[in-house]
Amino acid sequence: MCALNVVKGMKLIMKKKQRILIVVLVLILIISILLVILWPKESEKNYTKKEIIELVSNGYANGISKEELSKLLDQEIVDETMMTGEDAYLLQTPSEKQINKYNLDDYVKANKTYFNNLEKKIKENYFWEFDGDVQGNSTTFPINVKTYSYGIYISDLKELQSKLLENYNSGNKEANQYKAKVVGMKILNSHLNDYINDTQKTIVVSFNNLNDDETINSLNQYLADLGGYNNMYNEKFLNMEINRTGRMQSYLNEAISNGTLDQNDILKI
Repeated sequence: MCALNVVKGMKLIMKKKQRILIVVLVLILIISILLVILWPKESEKNYTKKEIIELVSNGYANGISKEELSKLLDQEIVDETMMTGEDAYLLQTPSEKQINKYNLDDYVKANKTYFNNLEKKIKENYFWEFDGDVQGNSTTFPINVKTYSYGIYISDLKELQSKLLENYNSGNKEANQYKAKVVGMKILNSHLNDYINDTQKTIVVSFNNLNDDETINSLNQYLADLGGYNNMYNEKFLNMEINRTGRMQSYLNEAISNGTLDQNDILKI
């Protein structure tokens, strides 16, 4: 009888331990779920102004996503602004349906090849640094920059697209525009070194808060500087800007004469 009571007692103790263990495991599970839900994500962290500039500056040439850039700057980002990474403006293609319908697969492959060459040049010729020591939440940030002239490349590409389409009236308009973009990139692929900037400049970014108009304008100008849109302080790029029409006609003539393009089918890749 005594032995039976001991066995019953042990069973009760085991059941209590099991209940306690289950309760502990449930609590651990609940805490883990809460941590996942409540723990601030990378994009939700409260960065200092200096950290925001660092993340934007480093990410801009290294494939920062459009969504992440938009969150950091708390504003909409124009497609054309994205110069590297998977969200790059130059990697945009027609829909899958359009690609299949108009046999654009070779153009899509060529697009990626020419973009990769451009992206490599952008990364190799991208430099920025704070000019001296800066405080995390200062209102002004002096910055030294020397970046590839992606902005001038984009303007040249648009000029080439326009010239390529001048006398091309057959086929689907959207498909032709995409073909002209890729063929334009093919032409510029031989001129990528033309856009290398060898002159550094110092700019000052005003940064009060992200909802302030002065800050918004200043950060937008900073993105333009990082993208080489404002490289006309260098006389070389100022002349390229002024002489764009003639330069692009020269590039086009050269591509035809050396066999890069087929004069009888100018959009053939």
